[in-house]
Amino acid sequence: MRIWLWLGAAAIVACGNSNANHLADGHVDGAIDHGDSGSNDSGATTVTVTFTNAPTVPADFAFVVGFEDGSGAWQTAPAPTGGVYTLSIASASYGVVYTCIGNGGGSGSAIGLDRDVVMGNFAVAENPALALTVPARCTDTTPALAPVAGSFANQPATGSIAMFLAGKQFTVVPNAAGLPGYATNVLPGTYDLVAVHSPPPTAGVTVPDLVLVQRGLAVGSAGVAGNALDFSKAKAVQDFNLNVSLGSGAQIATSTDLVASSTTATLVTETAAGGKPQTLDAIGLSASQALATDLYAIRVAASAGSGNVVQAASFVTIPTADTFVAPPVVGAVLSTVPTTAPYPELALSWSAYANATGYEAVAKQGCAVGNAPTVCLTWTMAMSATVAGASPALQMPDLTSLAGWDTRLQLVTGAPVAGEVAAETSTAGTADFPLSGLPPAGTKRTTATTTFSVTP
Repeated sequence: MRIWLWLGAAAIVACGNSNANHLADGHVDGAIDHGDSGSNDSGATTVTVTFTNAPTVPADFAFVVGFEDGSGAWQTAPAPTGGVYTLSIASASYGVVYTCIGNGGGSGSAIGLDRDVVMGNFAVAENPALALTVPARCTDTTPALAPVAGSFANQPATGSIAMFLAGKQFTVVPNAAGLPGYATNVLPGTYDLVAVHSPPPTAGVTVPDLVLVQRGLAVGSAGVAGNALDFSKAKAVQDFNLNVSLGSGAQIATSTDLVASSTTATLVTETAAGGKPQTLDAIGLSASQALATDLYAIRVAASAGSGNVVQAASFVTIPTADTFVAPPVVGAVLSTVPTTAPYPELALSWSAYANATGYEAVAKQGCAVGNAPTVCLTWTMAMSATVAGASPALQMPDLTSLAGWDTRLQLVTGAPVAGEVAAETSTAGTADFPLSGLPPAGTKRTTATTTFSVTP
């Protein structure tokens, strides 16, 4: 996974999107898998950590992997075999950490502006096997993409069309002959190609009316050329009421995503203000287009004042009319810096959250607001509710003993640190922590986020 989870809920409510490197609920470019544990002859449990897209030259990206057994000292992970780190854990819980600095200057120079420390603490019984995906900026392993291109006939005269294939969104553009066409690049595989038409806005609101789905498009290593689409075969969507009622001053953002054969297509996004009941939209394919294997992620995020943001997500095989019930907010976070040696170590504590499956915290230092490039140090920390217990708390550990540790990953004194803490729940239970990838149909997730700031 990219990070355990980037807690960008405030950005979601503010602008409907977040460009942070994240495992935002339902955005599928990283996942945690859970497997069976095994015991070795010493009585310890074998835990595996598998990295996808790990760099072939870790030093070029300050890529370091470490672990802790229970509450013991952090230590360098043993060398991997085929990208799999095998850890012998004697305690009921363990921690894993990896670091990276984007390679901004080519081979041998980890001088990128984004610097990350990503760590998590889990119960062995709940998470005996982790599968993580390294961010693209932190690896020299580049998967080969295949081109997909084609023509587009009978495009509606007004409105716009958004196209989705695999993890890509793109638009209809003139091809070499000056006719409507499209082109993108994806990993080889079999996908559903989805084209969503939205008419011109009505009273400032845009809701799609037609969707064309091409099922089972096989993309080999050589790609696909001349894939002709005929939009006269598009079908009208099903539109369901999504009822939201929040207090004045609240900001609401909703979305419906369709996941069909490894393609995630955003069917609708909407924003609204609180203070009165709002009826928004959840969109589904027509009955003639739908398959039993389709999965919809329907999300609502809302600001709750004082830096609090709450989110709810339902995963269903077909949308229905629904009412958003805002989950409780997270209590205030106490942020302190108990030590500055060997570097400032941030400590966070807060009240336990009812039915939480786990907690995640993000702390950022030096990250500019806006588009100006600057160094951005991010510590992302996750802890399962089983490990957290009745008094959740996180503290940055001393990681200087890890072989290859880069001091540029350390907080510095005198510069503010801003961050977020989130409590997560899932009807799928502890196996669905952290919230990443796609859960089974029928799952409901919530995330409640609050902010903090401190200067070491």
